[in-house]
Amino acid sequence: MFILGLLIAAVPLGFGALRAVTTGSDWRYLWVAVSACTIALGVLWFRRQVSGPSLGRIATAFVAAGVAAAALAFAQGATSVAAVLTVAGGFGLCEAIGLGLAFRARAG
Repeated sequence: MFILGLLIAAVPLGFGALRAVTTGSDWRYLWVAVSACTIALGVLWFRRQVSGPSLGRIATAFVAAGVAAAALAFAQGATSVAAVLTVAGGFGLCEAIGLGLAFRARAG
């Protein structure tokens, strides 16, 4: 489960890196993915429990990572609300579930 969690959490980072490599100059998705990963990691790491993060903490990580990703996307000049919510929500979900699985596997 630990490896599966890390693979799920790596999806947004891989998507951002692929976008940066294929376009040559568009690093926005990578920065949004890094912000979502950092915030989700911070929420799940803070006040760790012996049994791993609860579902409430994973849900909090999802919301926090999604909000951080959306805020950064808008700060970088994104204009489509629907596109930002889709990308930020997807990135936040992948990070929260992936890192939540990884933390739960390491604790148990």
